[in-house]
Amino acid sequence: MSVTDFDRRDQVSKVLYAEDFDIPVLSPVEPEPVSDLSSGEITTPELYTAEDLDFACRQEKERVSALERNFYEKEKSEWKNCIENNSLNIIKKISDQMN
Repeated sequence: MSVTDFDRRDQVSKVLYAEDFDIPVLSPVEPEPVSDLSSGEITTPELYTAEDLDFACRQEKERVSALERNFYEKEKSEWKNCIENNSLNIIKKISDQMN
């Protein structure tokens, strides 16, 4: 089925330049002067005291130390179980050979 009076070029030519591709010109904006604020006027409240920081540091060291101890104990028990299992396997092989 073909339509004879349909021409795609006519439709494309109608919408090809429907948008404006020019770069908009922005008006120059001058920055606010910084001289209004002096470094002495700006004060920030202390959120944490030195004691708070020391306490947090001690807590973190204790937490990390506990994690390291747990990891060490877990690794130690794994090694112990592995050595025991290997030793039992060797003893079993020797006893099987003797029988």
